[in-house]
Amino acid sequence: MSDLPSIPSIQTQDVRRTVLVNPNRQTGLTIATATETVIVDPATGSRSFVATNHLTVTIDGTVAVDPTSLCACEVCGQAPFSSEAVMRCTCGRVACKLTCLVTDEYGPLCRVCAAKPWWRKAWDWITDFS
Repeated sequence: MSDLPSIPSIQTQDVRRTVLVNPNRQTGLTIATATETVIVDPATGSRSFVATNHLTVTIDGTVAVDPTSLCACEVCGQAPFSSEAVMRCTCGRVACKLTCLVTDEYGPLCRVCAAKPWWRKAWDWITDFS
């Protein structure tokens, strides 16, 4: 028996990531989607492979299998949301149904569009005949 020092195993790791970018705020959320690890034992030359897929749970509670279907709210900046939990406003913003979408007499609007200007409030008051 020889008293050779033990040689540590060599490990190589490959990580695939998905980045959600909010174009209005220029911020991003990075999500690791898969990790592949190769472990080589230098003493015997044997290799073992470990592949791990990461599933993301969205804010609305949905498990996202496909990270390309995730959305970020352009009003509050929260992410990730499933595509069912957001709606596009008439102004073009993607707003989350959780906190940023308001439904009034004009239909569903984001909080930015729902904030009525003074002239719209005055017109509604003048034309209210009830």
